[in-house]
Amino acid sequence: MSKHKIYYLHPGDIFVTNEKYLIKTILGSCVSIILWDKKKKIGGINHFVLSGIKMEEENGRYGEIAIPKLVKAILNKGAYIENLVAIIVGGARNKNLSAKVGEMNIYLAKEILEKNKIKVKKIIYGGEVGRKVIFDTFSGEVKIINIGGEGYEKN
Repeated sequence: MSKHKIYYLHPGDIFVTNEKYLIKTILGSCVSIILWDKKKKIGGINHFVLSGIKMEEENGRYGEIAIPKLVKAILNKGAYIENLVAIIVGGARNKNLSAKVGEMNIYLAKEILEKNKIKVKKIIYGGEVGRKVIFDTFSGEVKIINIGGEGYEKN
């Protein structure tokens, strides 16, 4: 049995693969969308910081760019839109930022996924704790560990 490769996803990154990876990221008010095609075993994830674009800057740090790019990349890899399920994670409140940042990120994620007819399996958001996300691209399993709080969730 082959081992998983590990990839650390940073803000602005978009990662899609049909290989065995454990993708790890840390979220506060940022949001990650995890897409999984169970039939094709293709997984993808992004990590965006803010919902909207400022000064025409087009990179993955903005949800308006990162979400469509993730959808396009996973479809280009061979996934079928009707097979995709999504998990949305993040959007915690940050005392140093506007209380709306996390909420706006989550709202945008839901809106774009709905527009693309992608089923949202689970949304884990809000609160005042960060989250460590570990996505197994081979099995589709997602483990979420609260940082600064108790427990973890697993789907």
